[in-house]
Amino acid sequence: MFDMAGQIITPDRAQDFQDSWYSSYYAGAYHGSGTGYGHYGANVTKNELRGWLWRGGDADADIGYNSQILRERSRDAFMGIPLASAAIETLDTNVIGEGLVPAPSVDGDFLGLSDEETAALNKEISDKWDWWADDPRECDFEQKYDFYTIQHIAYQSMLLSGDCPVLYPLTTRPNSMFDLRLRILESDRIRNPMPFDVYKNIFNGVEMSDDGELIAYHIAEVHPLAILRFRYMGVVTVPGRTFRVTPFGGDTGRRNMVLLIRPERPEQRRGVPILSVCLELLKQQGRYVDATVLGAVIQSYFTAFVTSDFPDPTIFNELLSERQKRQIINFNPYNIQLGPGIVNFMRPGHEVKFSNPTQPQHTFGEFTIAVAKFVGSALGIPYEVLLKQYNASYSASRAALLDFWKRVRKHRKQVITQLCQPTYEEWLTDAISLGRIEKFKGNFDDPLVKRAMLRCVWSGASAGSLDPKKEVEAADQRVRAGFSTIEREAAELNGSDYRENIRQQSMEKTQFEDAELVFPPYRPLAGMASGITAPPTPESTKPGEAVQQEGAGGAEQEPVPGQTPSKPSASPVPVASRSKRKIKGGSGARTGLGMLNWPEAPAGGSTYE
Repeated sequence: MFDMAGQIITPDRAQDFQDSWYSSYYAGAYHGSGTGYGHYGANVTKNELRGWLWRGGDADADIGYNSQILRERSRDAFMGIPLASAAIETLDTNVIGEGLVPAPSVDGDFLGLSDEETAALNKEISDKWDWWADDPRECDFEQKYDFYTIQHIAYQSMLLSGDCPVLYPLTTRPNSMFDLRLRILESDRIRNPMPFDVYKNIFNGVEMSDDGELIAYHIAEVHPLAILRFRYMGVVTVPGRTFRVTPFGGDTGRRNMVLLIRPERPEQRRGVPILSVCLELLKQQGRYVDATVLGAVIQSYFTAFVTSDFPDPTIFNELLSERQKRQIINFNPYNIQLGPGIVNFMRPGHEVKFSNPTQPQHTFGEFTIAVAKFVGSALGIPYEVLLKQYNASYSASRAALLDFWKRVRKHRKQVITQLCQPTYEEWLTDAISLGRIEKFKGNFDDPLVKRAMLRCVWSGASAGSLDPKKEVEAADQRVRAGFSTIEREAAELNGSDYRENIRQQSMEKTQFEDAELVFPPYRPLAGMASGITAPPTPESTKPGEAVQQEGAGGAEQEPVPGQTPSKPSASPVPVASRSKRKIKGGSGARTGLGMLNWPEAPAGGSTYE
């Protein structure tokens, strides 16, 4: 090994070389090299950069040692600063909404199932999932919330505290179908065990191997900030006592818990509250709002102060009794109140003077919006969405909404990956082990079979529409052009399941036909050249009869081949049979059910076959 001068480093010079190398490294790290970026961002001699507190450490030092302060300040800001609360509620409302719902999508081809068997298996899994997810006694360890409310709690806790642990205990309860429960804990519960083992790589309650592999979490039995830190469980619980939870079981490999976290850096053990980057700005904005509102309220008060000159003290000798004199002497001169319609009587010789601070009320709105822009940009929320102000044009408002939904999809993907899909996998494993999925007859212990069974598509609330007509027309064009599917567009437009839409529309169609009413998808569309209704079925048309269709120019008949065309009949098309006819035109024949837009009718009316 050679040093910088090209000389061989002998064993007796090794320690000196190491000390010299470290000193030169840290000198360069903390003082810059004087070249390249050392002239700009890494310069430490310029006046404009000297006051920058930039020294840092690894993820444990920069995040772990500061996490408790950040958690408590973020939660306090959420409880007391309206802008902070609006940011958290906006993200939670859009990312989770009414809840992220699974649509089972097992790989029937791999399992050797037909399309009908695959559909039946998906439906059974979906029905059993609803049984578990909608019942707090089934899914919640505390028996208080359904699964979709648990999503809100876990996600909001992750935003405010940086991370949120969720445990998967198996608990048997009377009259329940499943054993899996979800237990949500606050981030503060993950802490170092007491007594602390200095020979283990444990920091902030997260135990790692020497190679950096996650081994276990240490969770306090009682919340460290709880009012009642002592409670009885046969014996008194010691504050700081923890229990150890491994992410996966050693025997079965099933999950014991997940940690919902928003990672920022490699080798990061604990999460960072999302408000951390703008806590100082939020606090200053909260103080500004409080001071401005208080100043405006005080200025609106009508308060009177009655003062008088101090009289000759001897006049009280004959006018007042000794008791009245003592009352005047003991009168508190500082008992003064401000409020609407209050009259304060001052002691003789006293007067009231007010300072005249400058209240920037005329810039209150501009300053608040400016702060909202800074906070929103840091959190990925356009200020129009954060303040719910859509005063710009349609294009600008839609651009802000689309930009915000990029962040929503990112957060939603994170929640699905870290919470929803693991929960679904653990639930289905529990359901199959208990024999609740009757249509599955395979070997679930086979990893490939298990992977085929655990396929699932998650969907949630959509972004909504600023102009529903334009959104629907655009969705229709994407489906027609082959750029999208009905399933995807149904989820994007209103968050619905297109399979459920088909089932519901089928039932509604039957009910309309039984009542001899026109099913809404068959009714005329506004702005079309001719009224479109569904034609009768082939069985309802007798030989020699023509099918009547009203167009822009009146009624017209399509003659039967080999016969002379007859005059249009005045009798209407039977309503009960308007269901199975097809229309010529466009790209192929299409049925009327679920059509967003009919093919353009040819001159003289639409042609049917």
